[in-house]
Amino acid sequence: MEGLHLILNWTALLLWVGARPGYSGAVGRRISLGGRLVRTGLPLVGVVLLLVGRAAFYDRFAAEVGWIPYLAMADYVLPFGQHDFAGKFAFSVATFGQWLVVYYYCLFFLSLIAPRPPVAEGWRRFLRSQLGPVHEWPATVRVALPVLGAAVWHYGLASWLGALQAFPVSMGPLELQWVLVMTALNLQAVAWLALGVLGMFVIQNYVVLGGAEFWRVTEAGGRALLRPLQALPLRAGRVDLAPLVAMGVVYGGGWLCAPGPLEWLSQRLPF
Repeated sequence: MEGLHLILNWTALLLWVGARPGYSGAVGRRISLGGRLVRTGLPLVGVVLLLVGRAAFYDRFAAEVGWIPYLAMADYVLPFGQHDFAGKFAFSVATFGQWLVVYYYCLFFLSLIAPRPPVAEGWRRFLRSQLGPVHEWPATVRVALPVLGAAVWHYGLASWLGALQAFPVSMGPLELQWVLVMTALNLQAVAWLALGVLGMFVIQNYVVLGGAEFWRVTEAGGRALLRPLQALPLRAGRVDLAPLVAMGVVYGGGWLCAPGPLEWLSQRLPF
């Protein structure tokens, strides 16, 4: 059942991505209004049917196969073992919502380090198709927007689960704390993505990988991530320590967003 749940989340995410056509990937022209409605509406209907359908499926068969759906929330695991469609539907929406939060965190991060035109125009079209005009907004806004959006989503989810009495009684006063912890926890995905970009950038410095768009994107992304370190004396002859220092900083940030450190920090919040 865990494998099936993973596949269904991937399917829902791909449908969601397909519901944001924006531009034609082949030639970069805007899609007609009718074509946009079809390409947007059908995948969104598919997402809704999938979320409702798997909730009904879990409600009917999860107990029979001995599987208890659960939502991992930092250091706490919230089970949905009771025979209750409303709870299973909340679980279905919540887990897919977690995927969407991570997806948009990564999209906004990639938007911030995307190469400038005319380099990798196909990649920029994809980002515009997913983020719309927000892709062109100032960088400070694109940094704050996904974090605020994630906080709003987790607050709404906490209120919904509280109304369903899915949270334990002791969780009630800690909902705001949980929202902040979960918003930070999902930033781990950005840290691992940044490590991947920096790793590919380092490899490109020593291996000729060609001029494909993917390599141009990773090279530009690596340079963008290293830009804040340009003022530091990290070069000794031909040896440039900036990528290693950046990877260390990013890894440290990802570690701070892990459940353990976040739990320690949440216990010291004044509320």
